Amino acid sequence: MAEMSGLTLVAGADLMSRAPYAMPKQNTKHIRDLALLETSEPTRFAHDSMVETFGEFGPVKLATRAAIEGELTRADNDSFVKQAHKTAIEAQDMGDLGLEIAPVTVPQRKGAPTVIISDENARRDLSDAKLKKMEPLGDLDAGLTTASVLDCSDGAAAMLVAKADQQEALGLSRLASLTALGQSALQPGKGMEAMVALIAEVLAAAELSLDQMSLLEVAEHSAPEAIMIRRALGLGLEEPRLNALGSTLALGAPHGMSDLRMIGSAALQLRNGDGTHALIASYNAYGQAFVVILTK
Repeated sequence: MAEMSGLTLVAGADLMSRAPYAMPKQNTKHIRDLALLETSEPTRFAHDSMVETFGEFGPVKLATRAAIEGELTRADNDSFVKQAHKTAIEAQDMGDLGLEIAPVTVPQRKGAPTVIISDENARRDLSDAKLKKMEPLGDLDAGLTTASVLDCSDGAAAMLVAKADQQEALGLSRLASLTALGQSALQPGKGMEAMVALIAEVLAAAELSLDQMSLLEVAEHSAPEAIMIRRALGLGLEEPRLNALGSTLALGAPHGMSDLRMIGSAALQLRNGDGTHALIASYNAYGQAFVVILTK
């Protein structure tokens, strides 16, 4: 789009915590069962025929499948979750995460307005003791809790994408350049697999390797999926390049802006650091995936 227009504003927002409730369409002539579903998770509205063909592919189901396939335990998942939130909190306290957060002023009925200057999703209170007290979520063999999967979160993100000549003409400061882009899709529930395969394809097309990436921003929809992605990419659990300022598991992933936030975060980290290349990758429950490579 920027290639055609020269300058494009890209923006997205989502208020998952304010998602309305809705009644699903009846699949039979006569109404027998009434249900009321909250709409923050769109896979709840998958048609029966899609579920019959591909199986259930909601977030807990996908996390459960990854945990069982990876033979992960409750301890594995809890340890990963704790570290994910710790990383985000440390980045916030050091001021690195604040560079990508625009302050939001919220008027109050009485007194001075409240200014939100930090991400509220990362949890400081997520201790070992607190994690152990959490009730199991779904299949007991998966070792999941509510902390192991994404929760509802709100957010907005925006950036300008410009051709080089337009950037120079307007005197804009460049954060990074787009080097490669790829999109892919497999069947519903196979988004993680689509993303891992696409990463290899996009790197090959750009004649680059994963080792050459200074930064890796990869979506983490649950602790088990995040661990399995690391295994598939040949990365360790404490890979320093991966989600260095916190992952979506800790910071949240509002559907309308999360991918854009990841790209913006990687671009800012490239500008402010010594790295040269960044890879951003994401996927969804419907089997879709995208990969972007940025260059300083």
